[in-house]
Amino acid sequence: MIGLSAANLKRNLSRTFLTTIGITIGIAAIISLVSISDGVRVTANNILGKMQYIMLLDKNALDDTMSHIPISLADRIGRFNGVGAFTESISFTVSSFNGQSIGVSNFRSGSATIVAGIGIQPEKAEEFKDTIFWYSVSRGRMLMHGEDNSILLSDQLAKDNNLFVGSVVEVNGRNYRVVGIFNLEKSLSSFTGMLVMTLDRARELTNYSTDEIGFINIIPADRTKTEELIQRLEDSYPQLRVTTSQQATEMLGGFLGSLTAALWIVSGIAAVVGGIGVMNTMLMSVMERIQEFGVLKAIGWKNNHIISMVMWEAILIGLMGGLSGVVLGYVGSLTVEWVSSIPTFVTPALIIEVLFFAISIGVVSAIYPALIAASMSPVEAVTYE
Repeated sequence: MIGLSAANLKRNLSRTFLTTIGITIGIAAIISLVSISDGVRVTANNILGKMQYIMLLDKNALDDTMSHIPISLADRIGRFNGVGAFTESISFTVSSFNGQSIGVSNFRSGSATIVAGIGIQPEKAEEFKDTIFWYSVSRGRMLMHGEDNSILLSDQLAKDNNLFVGSVVEVNGRNYRVVGIFNLEKSLSSFTGMLVMTLDRARELTNYSTDEIGFINIIPADRTKTEELIQRLEDSYPQLRVTTSQQATEMLGGFLGSLTAALWIVSGIAAVVGGIGVMNTMLMSVMERIQEFGVLKAIGWKNNHIISMVMWEAILIGLMGGLSGVVLGYVGSLTVEWVSSIPTFVTPALIIEVLFFAISIGVVSAIYPALIAASMSPVEAVTYE
């Protein structure tokens, strides 16, 4: 039966090809979009899973670049019961980098619009190197206390500007020597570049006074009592907003789950359009072969045989479209990963799901044409004009 169905599809190769293309595009869209979403989700879980810390900033600040906290308050928090380690930081947006004013169209990388700057306490690096990524370098070395004329660069920022450990680079009108490079996951950033300098130097480049910082990062003394510590901090310092990396992980997970569902829906619509094409093709094929079905019935074929043949034709179209869509979608996801550095994951489970979806489209689309083919009596079919 499968061989006969395949032979029937060869009768009009151009129509079969165009119908298959419709399913191919839908399946390729599902593979590409969902693999990108899965890649971002896996990367987020891997990175944020290591970042188990608490962040405190001004409750009225829109983000960390607008947060101002008195140093005296930070000192008290550092002595707060349950705090294992704490570090003070200032976050700011870089306006000039490597001799270029940063803007949408004139930044050297051609794609970056924002470079983030962080002022840190280098002496706290040992305590936070396994928790916050900018305290751990992949090349070169970490900043040292008082090393105000040195900076760290994120890997992509260094690559885009052809900078290395030992290079001298201008930041907001001052020159700094690059002493280290750290890894920044591009898929998790609202910016493509990031640099790190000492807290004192960041304070000079911003509007922070000598008795202010931007935000505080905390590692709990007992991680099993993190929620208890958060509650006590919120009760003791109502003027501060307390967030955790775990909350960020959960929020991102919920967002990515919704994104994946939306991508499935959008891609599914494209695939359903392909399914309509399959139904149209099968209807045309059935109407052209009514007399043939009558002859088959006259020589002993039963209704289930006719239905089975039409169904197999649709299944083969769905399978061919699914397989070609998987290949096209995989190539598309690799292209996205190569161009944007966003990781993609095409899993065996995803491939099985989309192939089943493609075949299901074929089966559903063939039900009506198959019933038409089987409903006519042999006499009606043979005399059909």
